[in-house]
Amino acid sequence: GLLKMDFLGLINLSILGQAIRNIEQTKGIKLEVQKIPLDDPKAFELLGNGECVGVFQLESPQMRRYIQELKPSNVRDLAAMVALYRPGPMAHIPQFIKCKHGLEQIKYPHPWLEDLLNETYGVIVYQDQVMQIAQIIAGYTLGQADLLRRAMGKKKKEEMAKQRENFLAGATAKGVAEKTAAYIFDLLEPFAGYAFNKAHAVCYAMLSYQTAYLKANYPVEYMAALLACYIEKSDKLVSCMDDCKRMNIRVLPPDINKSLADFSVENGSIRFGLVAIKNVGRAAVDTIIRVRERDGAFSSLSDFAYRVLTEEGTGVTRSVIETLINTGAFDQLPRHNVRRALVHILDDACQIAIRAQKEKKSGQGSLMDMFGGDEDDAGIQEIPIPSLPEYPSDQLLTFERDLLGVYISNHPLQAHQETFARQNVLKVVELAEIADRTEVHLGGIITQTKPFTSKKSGEPMIFFTLEDMTGSVSCTMFPSNYANYRDQIEKDKIVILKGKASYRERVRDDEEGGQTVEILAEAVAPISAAGSAKESGNTRIVVQLDESKRAVLRFVREAIETHRGNGNARPVYIHACTGQKRTIIRTPLQAEYTDDFRSSIERLLGKQSVWAE
Repeated sequence: GLLKMDFLGLINLSILGQAIRNIEQTKGIKLEVQKIPLDDPKAFELLGNGECVGVFQLESPQMRRYIQELKPSNVRDLAAMVALYRPGPMAHIPQFIKCKHGLEQIKYPHPWLEDLLNETYGVIVYQDQVMQIAQIIAGYTLGQADLLRRAMGKKKKEEMAKQRENFLAGATAKGVAEKTAAYIFDLLEPFAGYAFNKAHAVCYAMLSYQTAYLKANYPVEYMAALLACYIEKSDKLVSCMDDCKRMNIRVLPPDINKSLADFSVENGSIRFGLVAIKNVGRAAVDTIIRVRERDGAFSSLSDFAYRVLTEEGTGVTRSVIETLINTGAFDQLPRHNVRRALVHILDDACQIAIRAQKEKKSGQGSLMDMFGGDEDDAGIQEIPIPSLPEYPSDQLLTFERDLLGVYISNHPLQAHQETFARQNVLKVVELAEIADRTEVHLGGIITQTKPFTSKKSGEPMIFFTLEDMTGSVSCTMFPSNYANYRDQIEKDKIVILKGKASYRERVRDDEEGGQTVEILAEAVAPISAAGSAKESGNTRIVVQLDESKRAVLRFVREAIETHRGNGNARPVYIHACTGQKRTIIRTPLQAEYTDDFRSSIERLLGKQSVWAE
């Protein structure tokens, strides 16, 4: 007899709240998100363009593609897509999109269901519709319909057989043909276990629309909120940073005189927040901001150390200051742009500050104080900054990655983009377009490694994370391959990886439905070795296809023959995939591996269907 309630803690609500605070601070607008217009053209244009990074429930690459095809025009469209993007109903998304745009005739399983399914273009979308169909077609009561829905979700054979018998009997009693009733039951069965109820979907769709509205109308304030809330999620942070670049929004590094606690909006750019820096706690940040607001901007490292370390209840330590130096927080101070030099004088600066703090506590006044001078000015002893060479650029980038979670000033992969393009590596963000068990080539930097021992064989294997400029992906290398490549899998190493995509279902109410992907790594090569192998001429071209592509084989052959080139042609091999079996065939054909050739094959066979090795 008790009411059951579920409460979901969604980070997107925090993002909305932070964005609204940012808007008030920068624009002076007190926005009430519940009162925004539900027909905003900018919001629907953003959605129709698939610009959905940071938009609740709509940001996975596959969902972005569906939303781009759908071109939603109201919140009802979004509610239906949120409900359909689940393992069962997902197969009906193309039909939903085509029917919305009049590309396919709307068909109803039975004429009696037209009023019920008209809103969703004849497609069954919600749990409510499942239950109402049972009422309309088979004469169920609402209570019986709910039992049917539960039985479908649990997928117990005996219970399903009983429910099917009841459904067909009820439909027959109402004059529905048994064949039609069986068809409708079969339509409901795989769907009901994963379906959202309509109220749930509409609530989610409203949140999707609200986030899209803020991103479309207040992009800098919204992206600052995203970065602030995703600071603990490195993959999300990378994705948001990449989206900021696409939107021409600059993300500025930490600044000891300009950064607030959280990410903040500064002259149309986003300034990195001090709390977001690893190893710098909230107490330390509160002290820094309090001293800065009370006594003015910091003029030097010596000034900072003296004023902050002598503050009562400070959370600032020597290691916190070194972290701030290594993230570039002091770079904008005069003559403070060599971080190695600042670290070199840091111990002296801290010792002077600590000595001054002890003197304060013991009641000893300075000589200047005895003669009526300014105690604070007298206590600051400026330490000359020596002329030292800066850390190597790769070390500076490592500091950024380790302490900020992202690269800001540059990216270690930037210099290798041309090599990646020649190698036709896939971007991490594009993995959503790749089918399960497809062979893939990725290029990136190894950011985490976790060796361990296989429980099955007792041999060493490894988990590691590969990151490119669009995101990161988890990789697993099993013992048979790890024995050959263990020396190549090291943190901060830039590599090209060959492996297979492997998907697993993810069905949680507080996330998008669908799948997550990991890579079963088979081979890893450092970028230099991969590049030299590619340029050596001892390569072959591989074209991968499966049974479903048989109809375009003639066009594939024509594309190969069209690109025979002028002396740089290489032999073409076919990897023919049938189920789990792969047959390698050397053809008599040759082609020159160019961007134009690769594009022509990918248009026929899809991404990662051709490469050189």
